[in-house]
Amino acid sequence: MATDDYVAFASARRPRVDLGVLRTSADPESVHELVLLAGEVDGETVAAGMSGRFPGMPATRRYVDVTSRHSGRGWGGLMHHELLAGLPDEVEEQVGSVQDDDPAALAVAGHWGYQVSQHSLTVELDLSGAAEPEVPPGVTLLACDDLRFDDEDAVEAMLLASQTNPEFELGLVLTLDRLRSNVATGQRPVAVLARLDGRPAALAYAIADGDHMHVVYTGVDREMRGHGLAMLTKRLLHARAATLGIRTAITDNEEGNLGIRRVNEELGYRHTRGEYWLRRRSARQ
Repeated sequence: MATDDYVAFASARRPRVDLGVLRTSADPESVHELVLLAGEVDGETVAAGMSGRFPGMPATRRYVDVTSRHSGRGWGGLMHHELLAGLPDEVEEQVGSVQDDDPAALAVAGHWGYQVSQHSLTVELDLSGAAEPEVPPGVTLLACDDLRFDDEDAVEAMLLASQTNPEFELGLVLTLDRLRSNVATGQRPVAVLARLDGRPAALAYAIADGDHMHVVYTGVDREMRGHGLAMLTKRLLHARAATLGIRTAITDNEEGNLGIRRVNEELGYRHTRGEYWLRRRSARQ
């Protein structure tokens, strides 16, 4: 199944899904060991599925996603079985997600052996009127869409030290190279680095897709928190995006990650939807 066909089918079944994220998750340039499958009945596609390993995901884990045209006919279950059967023996765990307003999908996932690992909330911001922030003494903000730096080791160390988010605890460790490789065909990165007294201190990174962007990560070095750097960095990210013709910023935060949720609320983000992240151990384990 081609990427465009998978995206068209999955988005038609789940109209609230972020198209940019869906395209990234089905793009062979940004997902390792990507598998896209289609199930047909009488020439009609009735189910689609994907499995793959996202940048930063260990080799023993795969993301698995299944979409079917109608519920209750077993097509989704057959597709899920086919995807699992094709996974390498080294894979010990599968992860996935369902929208939090779809209890039927959550029940099906539970039947397949998945358990909820976290509740992620999606928020959006209208970027019209976004303006560059006033920068206090000692702080510099730099556009860095390509994530290339003369002191790359120092920025890499800051990025690692900034990751106290729940995703880090699940093993989704971000590096500069992994962020750079997470851009699908037709998308572009938008990024801002903050320095405090010359030292790398915070990073905001987004992937733009058409007239919207998904803010993939915002983090501040644990030793440099308390200076409002997350707010400053995201404000410049928003202003730069607006000049590029991007109208909407979207981001996800774990329900219990109150720090960044407060920052986003103050910036004007508004909750629009949510999803449950799921985990499943392979039956042979």
